[in-house]
Amino acid sequence: MRILSVLLLAPCLLIVASAGGQEKKGEGKDDLELFQGSWKIVSWATGSENSVPEETLEGWKFIFNKEKYDLKASENNSEDGTFKIDPKAKPKHMELNIKSGNDDGKRQLGLYEFENANKLKICFALPGAEDRPKEIAAKDDPVTMVIILEREKAK
Repeated sequence: MRILSVLLLAPCLLIVASAGGQEKKGEGKDDLELFQGSWKIVSWATGSENSVPEETLEGWKFIFNKEKYDLKASENNSEDGTFKIDPKAKPKHMELNIKSGNDDGKRQLGLYEFENANKLKICFALPGAEDRPKEIAAKDDPVTMVIILEREKAK
């Protein structure tokens, strides 16, 4: 009887152990790895009618390196700082801590979603805002922005 109990219990322990191992693998590490590299900005929309025209976005990019980022918009308009993500939150959370540029010293709360390994959608509140957007959508207000990025191909 003792052997039968052990035989019945062993598969259950194996299932629990393997599920625990998958959780420890960490979805966050995978997402952080996906962020790495240079991303061109293909769309920048706000809930108001102040979307950035496509031709203006030419050359704009985010560069993610480990837990740091650079935002290059133009010669006179760039910023950098650190970022962190919470891939376990639903929807997934992102936070920028801005270290230079017009919003130096501010925190920017947002959400993110990978459409695939080469396409990223981010929704931010304005820098310094206390509330994080609830969904990835440009609402009918000027304080929410949705940015669509595509990974730049290696040269």
